[in-house]
Amino acid sequence: MLWQGPNVRYNRPEARKFTLWLKKSSENVYLREHGIKSLMDHEIGTHFLRATNDGLQPWFSNRKKFDLRTPRSYTGRINEEGLAAINTIYQAQVKMLFLPALLYYTACMSTKMSFKELFDHLAMYIYDPEQRWKQVVRAKRCLSDCSEIGGCGYDQCYFEGAVMILRQVNEIDFKLFYAGKICCDELQRIKRIARQDCVKLPHFLRDMASYKKTLNEIALTNGLIQKINRPLSCRNTARPKVRKKKSLASPQDRGQGRVFSCPSRSRSGLPFSSTTHPNRILSRRSSTYRRLCTSVASFAPMSS
Repeated sequence: MLWQGPNVRYNRPEARKFTLWLKKSSENVYLREHGIKSLMDHEIGTHFLRATNDGLQPWFSNRKKFDLRTPRSYTGRINEEGLAAINTIYQAQVKMLFLPALLYYTACMSTKMSFKELFDHLAMYIYDPEQRWKQVVRAKRCLSDCSEIGGCGYDQCYFEGAVMILRQVNEIDFKLFYAGKICCDELQRIKRIARQDCVKLPHFLRDMASYKKTLNEIALTNGLIQKINRPLSCRNTARPKVRKKKSLASPQDRGQGRVFSCPSRSRSGLPFSSTTHPNRILSRRSSTYRRLCTSVASFAPMSS
């Protein structure tokens, strides 16, 4: 395939270089046993692989020809950082989008509060003063005077993109999504021209069904989707069999009167009212049963 465009000279393998800088200190919360995996899934499993695969596609040299957004556009950053935020917590023990949501909230509150007011306000979410200081500085970094009201909304793309992707997990082809730095609404446009035979995928995309299942669990845990219970079947379920109590009364007595729950106390040979059901079984504890026993005993003949 011959590519032509203004950026074709940058697509040579020897010209494409990537660098990953890690801050080696106790302040880096990702340099832990489980945190380093989340960091690698974010930087290498998302940014590096998508950038590498993007250089192998025909739109890399001229994205305008295919009417594709640039990776530096706001929509492109939303899709890129949103996917990275999801992959960050994929192997985490707590699958909560707390940090992206906190970045989004801090950027919103920075438009209403000064540096000191925002620092005091975030005390309910961040106990460590040093981490809280970094959070406020990150939101106020675009201002020449941090004491003024205002902030940088760049960090909102993490949470906004994660919410957008998690709400349409079942509609996204993630193998095609990893073909380059593209957006979700551009997948149908590049489906026929993308080179998928040379696409490199991260380890967690080897089992696509398990990956989507985990993403649905993340969306459910963070309250982004609601769990829908399956409707009950319209077929008649098997009714439990009711064991009938055996009666010690004779067949003649059963046809003349009611059958009590205690046959030894029943009086045979007495006519009963025909307004009630002849086969009705009464409980010993019911008030109707006591009244009937009293009335039957009063009309019973006395033994000589």
